[in-house]
Amino acid sequence: MSSFRRRLVRPFIIGTKTSPQTGQVITGSGNPALDELLGGGIPMNSIVLIEEDKHCIYSKVLCKYFLAEGVIKNQQLFLASLDDSPDEIFKKLPQPVFCDQFYRGQPPPEFEQLTQDTTSLRIAWRYNDLPYLNVDKSYGDGDHHFNLLNYMTEDEVANVSKVLWDGTYSKETSLEDNNCSKPDLAEEEEEEDDESDSATDGSCFFSNKLFQNLIDTIAKELRMVNFWRICIPSLGSPLWYDDNFGEDLLKFLTILRAFVQNTQCVCFLTMPMHLIAKNDESLVPKIRNLVDYAIELESFAGSERETNPAFKEYNGLLHFKKMSAINSLALFQHSDLAFKLRRKKFVIEKFHLPPELGKSTEQDSEDFVSKQAPALANCANTSPSNPLFF
Repeated sequence: MSSFRRRLVRPFIIGTKTSPQTGQVITGSGNPALDELLGGGIPMNSIVLIEEDKHCIYSKVLCKYFLAEGVIKNQQLFLASLDDSPDEIFKKLPQPVFCDQFYRGQPPPEFEQLTQDTTSLRIAWRYNDLPYLNVDKSYGDGDHHFNLLNYMTEDEVANVSKVLWDGTYSKETSLEDNNCSKPDLAEEEEEEDDESDSATDGSCFFSNKLFQNLIDTIAKELRMVNFWRICIPSLGSPLWYDDNFGEDLLKFLTILRAFVQNTQCVCFLTMPMHLIAKNDESLVPKIRNLVDYAIELESFAGSERETNPAFKEYNGLLHFKKMSAINSLALFQHSDLAFKLRRKKFVIEKFHLPPELGKSTEQDSEDFVSKQAPALANCANTSPSNPLFF
């Protein structure tokens, strides 16, 4: 019996491509360095969790990259945010530096200025064999670069189909009241079956109305026909807290995972894990177990590393807490990753020492050799009878 199997031909989805390593349908995150770490892009039907830094600065930049990539690829966008206004977030999406359909793989002059700081100088000789992780020159089909200094125009954002949720309403959908609704029964039977009806009906599954409102909106909007990008920044911030916060959060992530795996979409979440850990430390491993990728952003702001000369070129470290290797036998080997926010872009690369520390070590070695030089000279001038003669 032959072991040959015909390769399945997947239907084409706008803004996606097939990974040559795993055969999965993937889409870009907006940051080519992050796409490289994820194996070419975010796989469809997966949830990416960004564990926010303490000041919630860099996680917002990655959210803007994710949404801007969806605008360029003309995909359906779903944005839910309580901390910031969704309209204000869309007004500050970064502008693309070039687009594949206009430049066909050749960068414009503006892109050369964007990559001057990484291609002009190598830090030290021992890093010559290490490739750059920010892949500034590896632009191909589906790869986009964005300039954080310039914003997209209103016309570019207005042409994209999107749904915005700020806790009270959702555009393009009319939300019903979040009160517990019961089926039409006789008045006598309603009093007897009150508790059983509320348990079977899904409208009172959460004690927090915000989680119930958001999951109802996602259930109405997500359909099998369209490809959606779901972005929920600062999920689990103090604005979501109530008495049953931990239980509602785990329920919400479980239902969200079921929706994502049964529809054509990718989900991008950011959560303040340092605040959640203070509330209940046992929630951290449970949350990571309900997502496919968990990436922690450790910022140097306010810590001793901020003034340490070894970390002066970076803004923080990037740690992979969880990475699902689906349809792949390759092991993830990137353990020393750092990020830095420049004026025009967010860079992720392998951590390396600055040149000053390299010079200091070279000077120390030269001083050691100079101190040992007289002793070596005495050894060279000794007579043959000396046992140190050689």
